[in-house]
Amino acid sequence: MIKIALLEETNSPLEFIASDEWVAQEKLNGERMVVMVKEGQVSAYNRQGEPKELPAVVEAVALTSPVEFVIDGEWVNGGFVAFDALSISGVDLTSLPQVSRFAALQTISPFLTVRQATTQAEKVEMLETIRVEKGEGVVFKSLLGTYLSGRSAVGVKFKFWKSGSFLVEAIDIAKGTASLGQFGNCAFPFAGMWPKVGEIIEVRYLLITKHGKLSQPTFLGVRNDLTEEDLAAQILK
Repeated sequence: MIKIALLEETNSPLEFIASDEWVAQEKLNGERMVVMVKEGQVSAYNRQGEPKELPAVVEAVALTSPVEFVIDGEWVNGGFVAFDALSISGVDLTSLPQVSRFAALQTISPFLTVRQATTQAEKVEMLETIRVEKGEGVVFKSLLGTYLSGRSAVGVKFKFWKSGSFLVEAIDIAKGTASLGQFGNCAFPFAGMWPKVGEIIEVRYLLITKHGKLSQPTFLGVRNDLTEEDLAAQILK
């Protein structure tokens, strides 16, 4: 099973913007996924290592690459966005620095590649652009950092708004709300896909009140790639 790299969260991007040792990538709000091409076959796995089925058109795009690969990325808005190369032509790249892996990714990836900024000016411009676009935030990666599974010091995320993952404990169809237990209720769009009891959903919120409830929660989507163990490990702010 492929164990993917995860990110700690930072409250301030300033030191990462100022340092030439860190690059910035746009943080995408989707489902983390690793896509692999080997012996003419395409396979994909979520952050739990569970196999995921890709649309035929995405598999066809993957097979346009002239080499076999393992690429880490995000499934978002019906497409795959690549942000790291873990293996090319059977050669493990995880011990290489990020700057080398990203250069290799840009050379062989058949997918859209995530936006990356290197200089201080580029990072400032990226943050402002993503803020204006109402994006989620940015990811900072150490230029010399290797690819380490789990959480490590080589990658952090900075979000413009707070979000968390929560277990749906009940659904009130008449009100169009999902009960998140101790965190209160969250409305969901009647025209969209309704979450189900027992599913984990991603929720954006303003803050957590002194009573432990989410203030101004907004339903973002279902998280099929998380478990209740992941919920226990998250730190809400």
